Amino acid sequence: MPQFFVLDAEIEKRFREGYANLNKHFEFFDNLHLFNSSFYNRTPQYCVSFQKGKTIKKDHLPHFFKNVIPALYSAIQEIDE
Repeated sequence: MPQFFVLDAEIEKRFREGYANLNKHFEFFDNLHLFNSSFYNRTPQYCVSFQKGKTIKKDHLPHFFKNVIPALYSAIQEIDE
C-alpha cells in the first residue's frame, strides 16, 4: 500500500486558507456552528452559531478568532441569552 506524505508547509498553507475562506464566505451559509477543536485529546468546545449571517447563540470565543477570522469576529453581535 502506498504511503503519502504532506509537507508541514502545505498543511499550514491549507490551514490558513481554510480560515481565510471561512472569514470571506461565512454569510453564505444558512446555518453555521463553530467549535474550537484546537485542544489535544479533548472534546471540541462550542463557540458560536450564525443563522443567515446573524449571531443566534454564542459561548466562549477563542482569543485567536480575532486574528484568523476578523470579519466573522466583527460580525459576532452581543445577544441576550
